[in-house]
Amino acid sequence: MKDLYLNMNTNLMTENIRQDRMCASMCQLDITKDLANKKTVNDNSWFAFGRFEAEPEHYINFLFHIMGMKVPVLGLVYQSLVTVFDEKTGYYYAKDYLNKKSKAVVHEDDFYLKVPNGSMAGNWDNMKIIVDEGEFHLNVEASAIHYPVLMAANSVFDMCNMCIHEFSVPRMRIKGTMTAGGRTYDITDKGFIWFDRQWQNINYVKSTMKWTWISISLDNGEIYSIFDTNLTGWEDNIMAVLCPNGAQINLRHFNPLAAQEKEYWISPKSKQKYPVKWELDIKELDLQLSIVPIKKEQEIVSALGELNKYEGCCTVEGVRDGNPVKGTALVELIGHWKK
Repeated sequence: MKDLYLNMNTNLMTENIRQDRMCASMCQLDITKDLANKKTVNDNSWFAFGRFEAEPEHYINFLFHIMGMKVPVLGLVYQSLVTVFDEKTGYYYAKDYLNKKSKAVVHEDDFYLKVPNGSMAGNWDNMKIIVDEGEFHLNVEASAIHYPVLMAANSVFDMCNMCIHEFSVPRMRIKGTMTAGGRTYDITDKGFIWFDRQWQNINYVKSTMKWTWISISLDNGEIYSIFDTNLTGWEDNIMAVLCPNGAQINLRHFNPLAAQEKEYWISPKSKQKYPVKWELDIKELDLQLSIVPIKKEQEIVSALGELNKYEGCCTVEGVRDGNPVKGTALVELIGHWKK
């Protein structure tokens, strides 16, 4: 899968988004300008994660998420969270902070975010991501390659009584270093960063948020982004499949993820009951996938209980169009997952 993307022309990514695409509409957003903070909404999210081969057959995952939220009583706060998962040793670290507005620097006219434990800045051709959290340090420059994933074909869709604006750039080539477990690794071209940008207005008083997001990278070059919710009165889902040639397949109202959950884990800290195995059967795509977290205990416990969530690095294997496939996934479970 690595060779499919490293040979692509990095400099064409920002131009590609303005081109018409097979099975995908023109994007309704400005993918470059919309990296910057949107002050007209009360929820802004910037989300980066990656899986790097630190040494041969030694993979380390990281996640860095900054979210600006205008919440009752607290006002504007910036959540910043970091997770690190070493697949070889089983080491897992998760830390969540709620930073006051005065502790963050956020630009409105360009892409620049800085919180106490890290920063994101730049553009698609040269994005700088720095994480400085405990014993984990990340210092990389990333450049986007291939096409972005445009949910609902144009990056605007409704779910959970919200109008959501969201797109992902799932392949960002990297150069730089990572320090984990007391060792520093050169991770240049040793993996990719998946970058997600999202914003919406949330009713924090009445919200009963509960959704699943699954990002999947298969060894046939296909990339999947899936949103699903089974809130009472709002059962819905949406999927985008990015093909190696740039074509995008868009689905909605397919077999719900809730109907395909096979195992559960109850967190001893939050008492939330999270699904930890999925057997996907998407007949529209002739797709059957088994998705299983590498380690069940991948919950992020927040200082604000409503923000507890699960971010699980997973293995994937199954069949697509009659051919065996393997891959990796990140599963995000947000909201009220009480048993």
